[in-house]
Amino acid sequence: SKKNRNGVRLQPDRSGDGISLTESSRAQDERRYDFSLKLGRKELSGIMVARTVSPGTVRVVGATYFGMTLFDMTLTKDSYTMNSVAEPLSGKAFASFLAMKLRKTMNL
Repeated sequence: SKKNRNGVRLQPDRSGDGISLTESSRAQDERRYDFSLKLGRKELSGIMVARTVSPGTVRVVGATYFGMTLFDMTLTKDSYTMNSVAEPLSGKAFASFLAMKLRKTMNL
């Protein structure tokens, strides 16, 4: 990481990190979104499907527009299970961050 002129290590600005969702369709137990996910300098976009599998439990799958699955997770109000994740996103910090952002966005 970079240092300022006083030799203090600068941390990257993570204030813009997050996920942006635009609902594109809704069925009885399923919602489809266009999403944009920003983590530091990385930005991914694609399609996300959220399906209610039982009361209080939602399964969320995010994929690129050309079909590569980026993540597949099951969310509840206070827990999550990462069913699968693409290698570049496979850290626990990413899973926790994504679960937190999706819970807020989806009002879990």
